[in-house]
Amino acid sequence: PLGAYFGKRPVVLALVYYDCPMLCTQILNGMVRAAKVLTFTAGKDYEVVAISFDAREGPKEAAAKKAVEMRDLGRPETAGAWHFLTGSEAAVRAIDDTTGFHYRYDRASDQYIHSAALVIAAPEGNVAGYIADLELTPATLAAALDTANAGRTTGPLQRLLLLCFGGSASGRYTPLIQAALVLFNIAGMLAACGLFLWLRRHQHR
Repeated sequence: PLGAYFGKRPVVLALVYYDCPMLCTQILNGMVRAAKVLTFTAGKDYEVVAISFDAREGPKEAAAKKAVEMRDLGRPETAGAWHFLTGSEAAVRAIDDTTGFHYRYDRASDQYIHSAALVIAAPEGNVAGYIADLELTPATLAAALDTANAGRTTGPLQRLLLLCFGGSASGRYTPLIQAALVLFNIAGMLAACGLFLWLRRHQHR
């Protein structure tokens, strides 16, 4: 169960799909680059959990992706703290909905239009924040882990806006997908603003 990865230390949750031609690979590669020089140690100070939201992918694809990333990491003693998971569409959708992660399958290109962000969770499983930066730095990751360890969280509007603007439509995406991604993110931003205003209004009653 997913809960097996929580309870002792913060978790860096990467919602991706392993055959992604662009953003997901950048996110995982950025995480690996940061981990190489991070003063925190995977397995001792944090766990990494990557979950594919493509239900067509299974353990074979997950194992292959982990092998590539662990080879680049070059720290085999920490490989046990990097978990690459797959699951049923219903199970993964529940995780994505809980964290506020957005994605949609584009049949014409056989690709997913999706947000691009790491989810930082506190040891008990609460979302402490998001890192929506494809050029992840060790300092940014260390600060996020400190926040999660201390039990602090980012504000609701900041958290949701980070997800809405986390993606970058470029590279192998077609103009149609780029436009769809922009509209997708704008819709998410409007929903985030509406939710934030609703929360503020009810908090003051």
